[in-house]
Amino acid sequence: MKKAFTLLELVFVIAILGVIASMVTPRFVTDKNEAYAQVVKNQIAQVRAGLMAYANKQILAGKDNIYPESLEKNSDTNGKNRSILFNEILPNSTLKSNFQSWSGGKNGWSTNTKFKTRYLIFIGGNIIAMDYCSSKSAEAKCKSYQGQLICTSDENKCKIIGEKSY
Repeated sequence: MKKAFTLLELVFVIAILGVIASMVTPRFVTDKNEAYAQVVKNQIAQVRAGLMAYANKQILAGKDNIYPESLEKNSDTNGKNRSILFNEILPNSTLKSNFQSWSGGKNGWSTNTKFKTRYLIFIGGNIIAMDYCSSKSAEAKCKSYQGQLICTSDENKCKIIGEKSY
């Protein structure tokens, strides 16, 4: 007589594997989003370091206006043509916009907004808005934060990337 598993034993094992998979999958997705949030934190730190280096270079050159109007070269007044992000202050930037709108879903940065200096960050279904406050910005919130990249979403969303809300 051949030794084999019965159908009942196979169904039981498959059910157990299904239960284990249902417990592991959400944790994997959460870890992936947390890892991407850490990547975004590092990218924001690079942008801020680039802004500081740009401002120092302008000061040494004796210029009055030390902050760039936009963080991207060749961006027009509507903020379009911003496919490579932050290339005005980071000469070797390879960070690209995925051009998602507010209803987008995959993780990444987007410049698909009506504001020239607004960035959307998508992390695990959350949309986080970041604004660059240039010296020419007319928005009231930017008067005290010229030359800075600030989080303008609500407090809970800003906390995802370790920022405070402005």
